Amino acid sequence: MSNNSSSAGLDRSPNPGTPPGYRTPPPRTPSSRADVSRGVAHQPEGSSSEAGGHQSLPVPKPPATHYDASPVGRKSLHDSLAGAFASERTPNVDKKRRDIRLSMTGKTILISFEEFMNRFIPVPPGETEPVEAFKAVDFAGIPQDIESDMYGPLVAAFNQEWLLPRDIPVSAPHKGDGTVASNQKIDGGLYPRGNAPQDSTSWSSIELPIECKTDATKQDPFDDKTTTRRLQRSRAKTYHRVHHFTLLILGAMARLVRWDRSGVLVTHKFDYTKEPEKLAQFLWRFGRMTPAQRGHDTTAVRVFPGSADFRLMHARATTPLTDRDGCVIDEHARDMFEQSLKVTVRVCIEDDSGKKTYDVVEKDAPLWRLTVHDEQGPRHFLVGKPHTNAASLAGRGTRTYVAIDTADPDGPFVYLKDAWRVAHDGIEQEGTILQKLNDDSDGGPVVGVPTLRCHADVPGQATISRDMWREKHPTANQDDCPLKTHRHYRLVVDEVCLPMEKFLSFSELVLLIGLCIQAHGQAFLRKGFLHRDISAGNVLIHPRCVEVDGRMEELRVGILADWELAKKVVKPMAEDAARQPHRTGTWQFMSASALNHPTKRITVQDDMESFFHLILYFAIRFLPHNCENVGAFMDRYFDGHVEANGICYAGEKKYMAMTNGSLTTLQPDMPLVFYIRRQSQEPKSKDAARPPHVGHQDSKSESSVPTNSPCEGKLATGALSADPVQHSASARQVSGEPVQRHPVNALFSDILRRIKAHYCLYVPKKEATDHSVHPAVQLATSVPSANPAIDASLGVILRRLRASKAFKTGTSSSASLRATPQEPDAVDPAMVALAAEFGDHEEMVALLERHVIDGDVWPRYEDCVPDQLPSDYRRGNDTVLGSKRTLESTQIATIEPPSKRSRSMR
Repeated sequence: MSNNSSSAGLDRSPNPGTPPGYRTPPPRTPSSRADVSRGVAHQPEGSSSEAGGHQSLPVPKPPATHYDASPVGRKSLHDSLAGAFASERTPNVDKKRRDIRLSMTGKTILISFEEFMNRFIPVPPGETEPVEAFKAVDFAGIPQDIESDMYGPLVAAFNQEWLLPRDIPVSAPHKGDGTVASNQKIDGGLYPRGNAPQDSTSWSSIELPIECKTDATKQDPFDDKTTTRRLQRSRAKTYHRVHHFTLLILGAMARLVRWDRSGVLVTHKFDYTKEPEKLAQFLWRFGRMTPAQRGHDTTAVRVFPGSADFRLMHARATTPLTDRDGCVIDEHARDMFEQSLKVTVRVCIEDDSGKKTYDVVEKDAPLWRLTVHDEQGPRHFLVGKPHTNAASLAGRGTRTYVAIDTADPDGPFVYLKDAWRVAHDGIEQEGTILQKLNDDSDGGPVVGVPTLRCHADVPGQATISRDMWREKHPTANQDDCPLKTHRHYRLVVDEVCLPMEKFLSFSELVLLIGLCIQAHGQAFLRKGFLHRDISAGNVLIHPRCVEVDGRMEELRVGILADWELAKKVVKPMAEDAARQPHRTGTWQFMSASALNHPTKRITVQDDMESFFHLILYFAIRFLPHNCENVGAFMDRYFDGHVEANGICYAGEKKYMAMTNGSLTTLQPDMPLVFYIRRQSQEPKSKDAARPPHVGHQDSKSESSVPTNSPCEGKLATGALSADPVQHSASARQVSGEPVQRHPVNALFSDILRRIKAHYCLYVPKKEATDHSVHPAVQLATSVPSANPAIDASLGVILRRLRASKAFKTGTSSSASLRATPQEPDAVDPAMVALAAEFGDHEEMVALLERHVIDGDVWPRYEDCVPDQLPSDYRRGNDTVLGSKRTLESTQIATIEPPSKRSRSMR
């Protein structure tokens, strides 16, 4: 079956159930000069009366464009992934992108001042409120015309010990928090007396952020009567909070706000100049609330300088871990932990003349002791700054840390995940899934997944916004609630991993992905779990230490992590009910089929397609090729979408590649071709690849390439193909040097043949033009010398792949998932066979191995170039780095700050 060309325009439908208007927005070419502000369309919103009654703000009509997001917080320790998307912060970029991360549009519940106070700001036990004193307070002296002039008088009015006995108001309009890489600030706030900053924001100690605006309507983020909603939410980048309060001053009006990971509760506006008792009552009660009532996580305790925990953390950070023979092991984990104890920030220094200069300084990061209450009792872990950080206020809020287990203070570092999991029926804890993957049932533990150390919900810490929504909408269909219930959760695993982009060569990358596919197959065939969230942040490299012939050696293997969205598949072909109101996953790597059918059940083939997108994602960034604009390709293929009637579907470029079975550049008639780095080009890493051996090296060790391995012949240097057409700029070639086609082209072609067969037989499609990749004439040329570390790593991975017993138990995945073709009378047996192979883990792993070992010659050196993704590219950064996004989150239009940094790995 083939796809026919069609000239149908916007009225084409890609598949049954897709509304008309399926179209691709004009491509955006990232550029430091680009006016990115043109990407935002301001939508008029419905209005509802604020007076009387409780209500949720209306969800605005989804925009017709894909809204961008950008990291402005601390840089990830996986700086290669985060750095790939780092860019200079311009007002246009920040203004449009930051707020989508914290947006609570459609998740906001308006309630009365009285209910807010009664439910969340209680009267302190044993005390009587001084009602008359509340009425006598005068807040009318706070200016309302210039925002910067509001904070000084506000501080003076609030700074009364009878009102705030333990807190002090601070005005800090000039400097951000020096311990946060974004230098993020809020102009005012309450801080504990004795721990208040002088003239800068301190997110680790702030108790109540205070945001002042002069216009009570236009600048009100919760005013549903304005045409353009200015969603300037609280920018609180606080540490370890269950919920958080904000005081919003809007000229003479005020609102009280309570945030949690599910939604935001906000009071109706009140005039604090005419009703000063309301604001005074709030401050008086808040000033007497316990830390837990204010939202502090009591299971997270600060580690202060001079304490035993502080000394232990710094000693471990600077002392290499050794085995019994004195060989250094797990240096990558120690290095990551050491980096977590410091934060590097860019500070502005102004001299007496007013001249500003910038310098980079290193400061101490806040340190913490976190408790995990597992079945065996409380366990404690010491952590520094997060290794990765959540992208948004709403949602899971995942943070990860390299940690010390206090039960084994001198042992290996571990990896701790702190998240707010979705606590709905049918959704298991990630640790429970890992426990099943690690146990001895059904053929034994799955190889290539994290090893569970402990896990548990944090007692008594769950969101309440969903319950509040249901109270305010008693007659509504509860399935229509836009909010989820989140429960605070911690998980600790043994493996501290590196991001997949730390691969030594592209051949190693392909085989490491093969190990992850193998782990996926074991989990599915023997344990019945389907991962459902294959992404760049979830495939990792674990440099693990093993004993070989009495010596400790470091071997690099692939790990498939982040199983929180995995699902037990009891009957593979059954239509399982959705466990959440929205499809969740990582947009860039989800299959085109899943994106085009938001309600379909995820299958093995969907995850297998995601693995293909992963390899392509690394190739387009790190291999030379003939695509002129990597940012534009990323925008159209990975981040792209088409929108129809408020629903987002797969981008045209991804969908066409899957149905046509070919990859093209930005020009639809030009095949995308990858090349081999020449000696004259700069390698991906300027540093030579570190040999995988930590102990003594021996030619007979397991980590060496076997003398009879196919690697010895097929991975040798030699003549490779080249395209006779000289794509000078696009192929990054140096003048006068021929370009060489990379063997990955053949691998992509082979995988795409199988994907195309699957789509032709089983996936509803729209008509499209077929663009085949044409073979090129081969030219011989020289290549750089081989790297022994790559040979050694490849040998290890090959041994692991071939020694696996994953597919000797259970049923073939292709057989268990075989469906009926859409057109049974026109079935090509060869196409059916190809489609079956695409859903078979064993066949796909063998395919990768055949291409690397028995196919065209793959380079035995670091064959990749520095990251080609433009430094100013930001679109979809939250999901590329591993953050979860539901389809609804692509439909939120916002225009004002704040922000949080996205996570690169979970």
